[in-house]
Amino acid sequence: MLPAPSHPDAARLAALIRPGMREHLEHELLPRYLSARRWYAAKDAGPPDVRIVQAETFAHPRGAALLALVRVVPPGQPPQIYFVPLALSSEAPHDERSLVGALSIEGESRHLIDALADDASVRALVAAMRDGVPRGAVRFMRTRAFPEGIDLAEGTIARPHAEQSNSSVIVAGAMLKAFRRVQPGVHPEIEMTRHLTERTEFRRFARLLGAVELSAPDGAPTVVCALQALIPNRGDGWTVAVNALERIARGETRPAQTQLIALAARLGARTAELHVALAAASDDPAFAPEPITAADRRQWREAVAARARSALAGVRQAQPRLMRGAAALANRLCTLAPEIDDRIAALADTPLDAVRTRVHGDYHLGQVLVGGSDVYVIDFEGEPMRPLAERRAKQCVLRDVAGMLRSFSYAAAAALYRDRGGSEGGATRLDAATAAMSQAFLAIYADAMRGCPSFPPAPQARRVLELFLLEKALYEIDYEIANRPDWVAIPLAGVLTLLRGTPADGEGSA
Repeated sequence: MLPAPSHPDAARLAALIRPGMREHLEHELLPRYLSARRWYAAKDAGPPDVRIVQAETFAHPRGAALLALVRVVPPGQPPQIYFVPLALSSEAPHDERSLVGALSIEGESRHLIDALADDASVRALVAAMRDGVPRGAVRFMRTRAFPEGIDLAEGTIARPHAEQSNSSVIVAGAMLKAFRRVQPGVHPEIEMTRHLTERTEFRRFARLLGAVELSAPDGAPTVVCALQALIPNRGDGWTVAVNALERIARGETRPAQTQLIALAARLGARTAELHVALAAASDDPAFAPEPITAADRRQWREAVAARARSALAGVRQAQPRLMRGAAALANRLCTLAPEIDDRIAALADTPLDAVRTRVHGDYHLGQVLVGGSDVYVIDFEGEPMRPLAERRAKQCVLRDVAGMLRSFSYAAAAALYRDRGGSEGGATRLDAATAAMSQAFLAIYADAMRGCPSFPPAPQARRVLELFLLEKALYEIDYEIANRPDWVAIPLAGVLTLLRGTPADGEGSA
């Protein structure tokens, strides 16, 4: 716990984690609050068991916040750790989603709220990053990109309405992002964006300005917040692409197609710039490129084969409840089961003259912002459900490429779903648009990557890209069966196209 500060709210917050109040918080308020949050990964599992494992009082001139890590055990699931910053308010918050509960402290009624809804606490966190002075177990960090003369006293604070897996607040011309589900250790987003900010020339991303981490009694750090440069934009790549594809489905082809080709080409260029920056020699072992070995390829083969077994098992179990079109695709996939392992082995056995590097790790249209005529890469934390070590591992850059190409197919499916009127020829036009996007992306990407040590020669690249596309689509089958059975036809069709040996999603030009 930090030294006792002078603001009365600091003492009131400290009282919350003492016997009596603590039980009320852990057994009633926090379980109910967490179960209603989009960023809580087990919303449908039932009331969780909640325990506060660390709580640091962060005092500032206009109040205080309790920076808490809570251990959450959903029924039948393994434990998870969440960052839940808390503050007190004498008034109910405007946004009910930020209200944790009403309580009485020292005979006074107070509203316990998420501290990210408290303007004073948000400004104070940014100021502490600017100053970079540790406060007990709370460490504040700033990068060389932190703007000089930043005005934290003035300016509107804005909060996006849509809840995400993390929580964001716009303050002082920057984006404060709070990571919700956290793990102790080196955080890949902080590590990646700091490296790109301070040690490369790549600039088409949200530069890191600062960060906040909590140190456990054993010294293990847990990053809970990042401050990033704000990127003016007109939406993410997913929104822009789906809107254009929807127009194509309705027959408004030429302007929308031109927009999509331009978007895909720009994505190809910026993706290559990112990969080139990450392939540069480095004295930091976390970023030094390493040769792709036969052992790496064996590991890929085993991972994709395991993914295939899981997908096939899920498909067989789900077949009776799939819609007619998806059921036919599922039946066809099951008949090809004996061929899948052979196909995976043939692709994974391709020798590669390339190096492994750090990559984005969760790359798709939703991870880029479209601003003006350019695109900017965001969210470098990798897949949040994976352990930190996996998210920080060096990979073949074609994994990122496969993720983006599969995203194009999903955008077309989303556009077709929106076009419920069933415009005549809509599906055919969308197939053509997706192929054109993929070809434009790959042509620009491959040209810009020429000579980069992380990019294999063309014949090798085509086969390994097909392996990663197959892996991605097999994963999507599992995901859709578990979450959106109506969408499972999309990855089923992707896998079948790959198994036929026909380039899927336009990857043949890699």
